[in-house]
Amino acid sequence: MNDGYRHSICRKCWNKRRPRMSSVGHETPVRFRESETCCFCLERHKSGIHVAKNPKSTEIQCGGIHTSN
Repeated sequence: MNDGYRHSICRKCWNKRRPRMSSVGHETPVRFRESETCCFCLERHKSGIHVAKNPKSTEIQCGGIHTSN
């Protein structure tokens, strides 16, 4: 599913934005993780964490546009 509202986020950005919240429940199982670009800082990562965010949000850098690998 990629409707522009599902965004990849690296662990560094997760910890910066949600320091007291566990990422469990937002993570893809390790065996299914792929290298992705963080929609917040544009760095490559394999955290497997995804969050819902309006693509027009000023927090994200991807603009709601995602490409495979």
